[in-house]
Amino acid sequence: MFNKFKASLPGFDITPLLKSLKESLTEQSGEALEPRDKPSCELVQVREGKLPAVFIINGFLSENNVCSKDWLDVVDELYPTNKVIRVEWKAGNLTDMVFDKGAVPNIPASRNGKLGFAAMVAARSTILGIASTVGAFVVDKVAGHWKRSFHETRHVASGLASYLEQQPEFENCILMGHSLGGRIVRHTLNELVRSNLVSVAYVFAGAVSSEDEQWQEVFEKHSQLKLINCMSKKDYVLKSAYKVGTLWDHEPAGLSPVMVQHIHTLNLDVTMYAKGHTEFKQKELGEYLKSELSLLEKDKLAMLHISD
Repeated sequence: MFNKFKASLPGFDITPLLKSLKESLTEQSGEALEPRDKPSCELVQVREGKLPAVFIINGFLSENNVCSKDWLDVVDELYPTNKVIRVEWKAGNLTDMVFDKGAVPNIPASRNGKLGFAAMVAARSTILGIASTVGAFVVDKVAGHWKRSFHETRHVASGLASYLEQQPEFENCILMGHSLGGRIVRHTLNELVRSNLVSVAYVFAGAVSSEDEQWQEVFEKHSQLKLINCMSKKDYVLKSAYKVGTLWDHEPAGLSPVMVQHIHTLNLDVTMYAKGHTEFKQKELGEYLKSELSLLEKDKLAMLHISD
């Protein structure tokens, strides 16, 4: 595949870009993270309510990182009276990587001032397409944006795990992560010293590996954890830009099932309700989840802290 890129771009050396992006896949261990003067995340209470608390975690392409209204459209269908806490972090934004004005020229808007987002991503998210337009200058732009957001999830997870273990009220808490927030969910579970502190984890449009070896340790440590993984076949951001950023190294959880054989995992195809990467946090999806989960046996439903 990459030889074809090189043949198509005889004047462009793609090797530095591939090397730089490949390095971004090598994640630091928790011990290797450099300490920071300030926490990498902040917990913001969205509302009071009963326990267990629900933690909502945004990722890239979130329309508003400091607003929780879209999350509540889902949360209120499942946990209408629970305490809700937003995990704020320096998420970065995939739009910065794909649409950086210093790297990629603007695409003219359509008649109504907007261009289909999927079309824009597709046009600008292939190495061949970008490189042929802007050449080697894109190496630092693309790799730089991706690395910052990709590696920041590890710092955030370390801080979140510390917060969770310090507060007794967070026992049996519920994590919900969208996009790179799903990566933070997995990293947080890995970072936790205490087993089964998190009772339920929801991953929406997960920008995190679906491979069993990436989740096996999580379930070995947290034997009672319940994982709900929501996927959409129309998530063109994960199909295009995410795969470029990971050099097609793995299938993301937002496109592929996680730990299919595990008794405590449930993979749901929600394409009918989420027709794009940013369309998971909405009421129709919450209603669908409630109806699907309500089909579980009463004891399993209780494990999810959902009232029948």
